[in-house]
Amino acid sequence: MIIVILLCAAIGFFWIEIFLTLRESKVLAAKSNDLSAKLESLAIDKAKITKDINYYSNPINLEKLLREKFNYKQSGEKMIIVIPQ
Repeated sequence: MIIVILLCAAIGFFWIEIFLTLRESKVLAAKSNDLSAKLESLAIDKAKITKDINYYSNPINLEKLLREKFNYKQSGEKMIIVIPQ
């Protein structure tokens, strides 16, 4: 009788451990999916930033940006501002 009770207790213990392990596995899988999505987003951002760095490392492109954003003109140049109708 004691052996049967100990056997049932051991089986119950193992079922509880299996249940807890499966639950933890589901939580970790969800976290893994979230981190994979964040990693993909960061990879896209990195590619865009690298492209911008390569573009603006050229002085001609940097000057083009300066002229667009800050109405920069060199000495002797005249600036024409076009106003839409």
